[in-house]
Amino acid sequence: MNDEDQDAACYGPDDNRIAPTSSAPRLDAFSRAGVRIRPDRWTLSAGFGGRFRRNAHTFVVTRLRRDAALYDLAPPRTGRPGRPRTKGNRLPTPVGLAANVTNWTSAEVCVRGHKVERLLWSRTLLWYETARSRPLLLVIVRDPAGHEHDDFFITSDTSMTAAEVASLYADRWAIEDTNRNLKQHLGIQNPQSWVGDGPERVVSLAAWLYSAVWHWYLTVHAEHPTWPDRPWYTAKRAPSFADALAALRRGTWSAILGTSARDPHHPEIPATLISVLAHAA
Repeated sequence: MNDEDQDAACYGPDDNRIAPTSSAPRLDAFSRAGVRIRPDRWTLSAGFGGRFRRNAHTFVVTRLRRDAALYDLAPPRTGRPGRPRTKGNRLPTPVGLAANVTNWTSAEVCVRGHKVERLLWSRTLLWYETARSRPLLLVIVRDPAGHEHDDFFITSDTSMTAAEVASLYADRWAIEDTNRNLKQHLGIQNPQSWVGDGPERVVSLAAWLYSAVWHWYLTVHAEHPTWPDRPWYTAKRAPSFADALAALRRGTWSAILGTSARDPHHPEIPATLISVLAHAA
């Protein structure tokens, strides 16, 4: 979890989502869970099976229970007296639906910055216990190699494609990585003040500082890596927040010490010491 190799190819120039790369996190990606933005709405990548409340501007993507009670859409009104039906016939559970699918669609899905091949199937239906008569889009994601269990996602945005739903849920990883870095490197779990808005202000300031560090790092060191060679991690391609923070410390301390702390006969000693301390701090 220390270093995430994110592939920018998952996000084209016309993609309207916030790219979930730990190399370029955004403060707005941390302060809200909206990761798919349009001029008239934004979508939440939610937890497990929350309530779908009606809101014209907010749509939800969440993981679906494997034993969820699903129903077909309500049939059209017959014109007969009486209350019309609010749901259709009972459908199999998500696991049962996946077992009967034969018309899978193969697509590339962006998962944690990498494109992977997945089999997808989707259907509009009702999750009556949670959303009543509101149509929802069920998406089943299968690993063609059979190494991973089927995933079941559901969204209130029925206009989305199955690939968008699968990728969008995986985008939550960037938020989890940001939360971890804020706790381990910026200490938001131990605020000095617990009175009133003190803890909230600490988190807000830390999130701003987190974004500022990344902005500085990507501006100054975007073209050249700054992390030391690790024989046990030769596949490393992207910096972690620890690398960005160490580079900032190294640059700041070098500027403060200046030439006064440099030994003209052994200039490599202060440079090595600063580099070691920057990663150990």
